[in-house]
Amino acid sequence: MKTSLIASIAIALLTFTSHLHADGCIYRGTTVNKIELYSYNDDDQFTTVTKLSRTDTQIAVSSSLGNDFYALYTLDKKAKIAYQYQGNYDGCGPTHFVNIADRGKSLELHSQFNAWWSEDVPDVGDTTDIWNSKSGYLLGNRSGIKLKEAGFTIDAAPSLKGFHTHTSWSKDFRPDPLNVGQYLPGNYFQINSSKSSFRFDTKLSDKANFLGGSLMDCITIVDEDLDRLGYTIVPLGSFSQF
Repeated sequence: MKTSLIASIAIALLTFTSHLHADGCIYRGTTVNKIELYSYNDDDQFTTVTKLSRTDTQIAVSSSLGNDFYALYTLDKKAKIAYQYQGNYDGCGPTHFVNIADRGKSLELHSQFNAWWSEDVPDVGDTTDIWNSKSGYLLGNRSGIKLKEAGFTIDAAPSLKGFHTHTSWSKDFRPDPLNVGQYLPGNYFQINSSKSSFRFDTKLSDKANFLGGSLMDCITIVDEDLDRLGYTIVPLGSFSQF
């Protein structure tokens, strides 16, 4: 009887630990970016208008429990390179709205990258040479998704969709067209409008939660899958501005 009780407690503790840490969600999706840049040159008093469009294939990692971690991979399919960001939201991860309109349905809202910040152009001007503003969201209805290998049903959004608008501007400087990250006298305004659509990857999420469901568990599974496909992974640290 005593042995049976100890075994039952051990199983309960293992189950509790598994559910406590089993919260990693891996998504696959695309983001369509449209960029519009107005750059004014002080020297020739001419404004250059640049319009670009780019579609990114991405893999995103987040927590179903509202924890703060994230990872984002942007894939260069032609060069077989995966650019990876990872970090935490500093206490402002996704928001969950439960029991909407008393119907038992839940909603997941990602707006954690919305921010307003300034940048300094070194050795010139003051410390607020360039201003940035980003707003938008990813949104999805939550439901139970069965993870066979992990052995439980995770409450997560099967799909996340949304938009973001990132604007940057300066009254004193414009981007140097020949040197990325460098600036010249003038002024500019740039707007990047993006539309994203992600779907829950049940297979990879199941494998990650079988390991424990932490950020590093998810990264291990995604890295292994990308390595299998011949990708080189380039870590870029965390998002520095938002």
